[in-house]
Amino acid sequence: MPFLNDNSIRERNAIVLIGGGGHCGVVIDIIREENLYDEILISDLPENLGKYVLDVRIDYTDDQLEELFSVGVKHAFITVGKIGLDDRRKQLYEKLKAIGFEIPTIISNSAHVSRYASIGEGTLVGKGATLNAGAIVWRNCIINTGAIIEHNSIIYDDVHIATGTILCGAVTVGENSFIGAGSVLIQGVNIQKDTLVGAGTVVVKDIKQSGVYVGNPARRIRWQRMKSKCLGS
Repeated sequence: MPFLNDNSIRERNAIVLIGGGGHCGVVIDIIREENLYDEILISDLPENLGKYVLDVRIDYTDDQLEELFSVGVKHAFITVGKIGLDDRRKQLYEKLKAIGFEIPTIISNSAHVSRYASIGEGTLVGKGATLNAGAIVWRNCIINTGAIIEHNSIIYDDVHIATGTILCGAVTVGENSFIGAGSVLIQGVNIQKDTLVGAGTVVVKDIKQSGVYVGNPARRIRWQRMKSKCLGS
């Protein structure tokens, strides 16, 4: 493990990524494409120290984040994925802000983002994703590969819009929701916060009660039934 008091870290344009799973690899790839940082560090669980994500070794744990900040690593990004309705990403975001980290917005150069769209800090816009005019994405969200966010849609904090999902115009998605891969939300629908929409679901009317929804058209089910279904990411 590198020494945290190494002055070379202080002189570099560095970012620490929180979480060393598959989503971390996606973020590393985009950072490399955009040449955003000279050095990429990864923090993860102690049992994962020494493992690699692509060409980056996991050298730190979350207990060392304050120390990393104190030696000049001022940027951090959450690379823990979001499947379901857990709030781990929200907790990590609050921890990073309390330490003082700057949390950037990371956008793939293959994404199509209107100059009239707005994207909050800590949000990832993945490869081939589209954000059209008037779309607003708040903080700490994942807009995954190939997702389409049409005009005047609003996505609140801590939401994952999974691969290939389509939000038609003026859709609103409440905070801490998960919209599974390949779902379609028709124009103007509103999704209550803490809602999970399963992969391939078609939402044709407002979802006013938090919970798990699947099917065409979307219907609310018990969580236990969802265990056998693919959520999609």
